Order: sequence, then C-alpha cells, then structure tokens
Amino acid sequence: MTLQKIWLKYRVFQAVVFLGLGLLLTIALSLSFGAVPMSADQLWQAFLHQGDAVNQTIFWELRLPRVAAAMTVSAALGMSGALL
Repeated sequence: MTLQKIWLKYRVFQAVVFLGLGLLLTIALSLSFGAVPMSADQLWQAFLHQGDAVNQTIFWELRLPRVAAAMTVSAALGMSGALL
C-alpha cells in the first residue's frame, strides 16, 4: 500500500483530529482573552476553583457560559444549514 493510499484512507480521521484541535485552541483563546486577560495558569486555577476569586467569577460566570452558548448556537446553525 502506498503512502498516498494510506493518506486517503485516513483523511476523514485526520480532518476530525485537525478540526478538534482547532476547536480546542479556539476555546482556550476565547477563555483567556477579554477585558481581564488570563494566563493559562490562571485559567487552570479558576477551572479547579482555586486562586483569585475574581478570576473564578470571570471564568465560571462570564466566559465559560459565553463559549458554551457560542458552541450551541453554531451547532444549531450548522444543523439548520445542513437540513436546508
């Protein structure tokens, strides 16, 4: 089996992995940027309910619901476009 055939055989898997990594990167960037920028360490501490209480509030009550709503709306719009 040639390398080209192997590449074509797993291209759907590779596309899913690539798009999944892109989604995770986009989520991480969306959670870290804002009026109060947060580093990766501050995000992780807020996720674990540790560290500064202001960062926890920003993470759990503002940024995470915004990201969840954006993912839900984008999935609904994609589904409606596919159905249309």
